[in-house]
Amino acid sequence: MTDRSPQSLDALLAPKPRSALGGLFRQVAELEALERQVRGALPPPLRLALSLGGRSGATLTLIAASPAVATQLRFHQGDVLAALKDRGITHLRVRVGRPSAAAAGPKATPSLPPAPRPSAMAASLLLDLAEEARGPLGEALTRLARRAQDAPKG
Repeated sequence: MTDRSPQSLDALLAPKPRSALGGLFRQVAELEALERQVRGALPPPLRLALSLGGRSGATLTLIAASPAVATQLRFHQGDVLAALKDRGITHLRVRVGRPSAAAAGPKATPSLPPAPRPSAMAASLLLDLAEEARGPLGEALTRLARRAQDAPKG
């Protein structure tokens, strides 16, 4: 029969060879090492667009940020499996989902492309509207019209 009396957090987290949390810590450490190896086997753009879904026997599940990333991961699965062969991983399962924020990091969100410049005719219409509109809207329309005037001629 096991002792079910309350224990301190220090006692639970202390490194013991047979503690329940010790097993979880080992699993987490193994998954972190697998994730580092997977990311190291991929080109830089893909490294931030995935996370580990888990391991089941010889199969490792990767969670891709989009269908396009999933396709790229499948294309690079030979490189990933070669990097993981010493860990007993022989199959990859790629699923589309949302990678965890911690795995994705701050640079995972792509920035938007610059806004296109309005044509000369559009700039003229925007200036006319800006004269009629007063306040912040008129100022914003004037700034937008100036984008066309500042555009390089070519």
